[in-house]
Formats: sequence, C-alpha cells, structure tokens
Amino acid sequence: IKALNALREQIIKDVNKLFEVDLKVIALSHHDDNVDSPGKMPARAYKDKPGLTRKQALHWMLNYQGNLGVCCDGGLFVADFDGVKMDNLPDTAIVSTSNDHKHYWFMNKDGVPLKNSVSKIMKHVDTRYDGGYVVVPPSVHPTTKKRYTWANDFPLDQLPDVPDVFKDLFNTAEADPSIISLDDDIN
Repeated sequence: IKALNALREQIIKDVNKLFEVDLKVIALSHHDDNVDSPGKMPARAYKDKPGLTRKQALHWMLNYQGNLGVCCDGGLFVADFDGVKMDNLPDTAIVSTSNDHKHYWFMNKDGVPLKNSVSKIMKHVDTRYDGGYVVVPPSVHPTTKKRYTWANDFPLDQLPDVPDVFKDLFNTAEADPSIISLDDDIN
C-alpha cells in the first residue's frame, strides 16, 4: 500500500506540474491498448478542441491509467533525443522517456520557422512544434513499461529560447535538402 500511495502522489505531482503554465494537455491511449502506437495516440480528437482540465487529467491517469500528452502550440518546441547527446544546450526542462531517451523543452521566443520532424535535421533527433504533441510524465512508455519522468525540476514558466543550433539546422535543411536523413527507423 505504501508503494501505491507513493505512486499516486507522484502522479498527482506530475499532473500538477503540467498545469503550472498554459499548456494544452491531451488524453492519450493506454500503454497496453491495441492500436498502432499504444500509449502515444490521442484518445480523442484534440485539434481545435480544448485540452483537459487538471481534474480530467488526474481522473484519466488515476482511474483509466491512460497516458497524457502536451500539444506543442503557443511556441513550445520539444527536441526528442533518442540515445544521442548534444553539447552546449541551455538548462531547460527535460523529460526522461526511457533508457537513454530525453525530451528537451524550449520556447520559440523569436517566432522563427520551426517544424515537426523525425530524424530529418539530425539522425535520432525528432522535433515537435506547432501541431505536434509529446508524451509527458507520468505516462508509461509502451515498450519499456517505465514511467516518463521529469529529469529535473526546471520551471516550465522559465523555458529558454530554442537554441540557435536548431534554428540553424532547420534553415540548413531547408536550403540543402541533401542533408536530410531518409532513415526514419529510429528505435
């Protein structure tokens, strides 16, 4: 019972963190659902619809045990590093998704053109921006069955600007399509 209470408290803490700022939180499928990408697919249409309230998100996690996502609207930019590392990134909020996979959160304060991508600007680096979404704590990864966790306590209302390296990579990829990787098989 002690472990269950600790898990419940962690779920409540993680959900509350998502509501510290104006994020659109959405319900994702259960990590064991029989769908193409269990635990990562929206449970219902979310575009042009309001996100979940804090109460709805808590109910979704505590009663249904589905996953949660955050829409990358309003300037939110997330870089998903699948087992690769990049030096010289500013301190920011980081989500650990599984073994060596991390989501780095930024805000596009300049309004430069950014896109959603899968291994396009750099192999094993996905990006989510306007129209995209990311899976967030306290969701469960469908393959590893481990919970997504905040790797640090960085305040979501203080996210730094998107690093120039990403802005430059998008500009270079647009100017020279030959640098875009065609290998989208990223495990």
